Amino acid sequence: MAGEVTVDPAVDLFEDFFNSVTPRDRPVTTRDRIKEKVLRIIISGNLSFSFAENADFIDLLKDAYPDCTPPNRKAVVDYLKAKATLTRHELQGELAQLDSKVSTALDIWTTRTGYAFLGMSSHGCRFWFS
Repeated sequence: MAGEVTVDPAVDLFEDFFNSVTPRDRPVTTRDRIKEKVLRIIISGNLSFSFAENADFIDLLKDAYPDCTPPNRKAVVDYLKAKATLTRHELQGELAQLDSKVSTALDIWTTRTGYAFLGMSSHGCRFWFS
């Protein structure tokens, strides 16, 4: 019949959906993990760091993670600075091990609506001349 839906009995969607992630598969929630999540929300939403101190957002975090204290904006900024420093040192270590040249291009601009952007590109070349 037209419009009839067939279901493969070998595929149990409900079982796969509800049992796809067990509590053992989830990492333990720590303060740093919550800071990381809050930082990702702030960055992806193009929000100010003061969003971390929004009363409704704090209530949501307290309900979701009652054992952890929600981070304030200073804690999120400090976490970002620490991650940036760690990433910079890791990148410097990786670049120091290269036996090639690396060129970097940077560009900064602002849209008419006030969004600021930073673009960065790096290229590496290896030369095998005898």
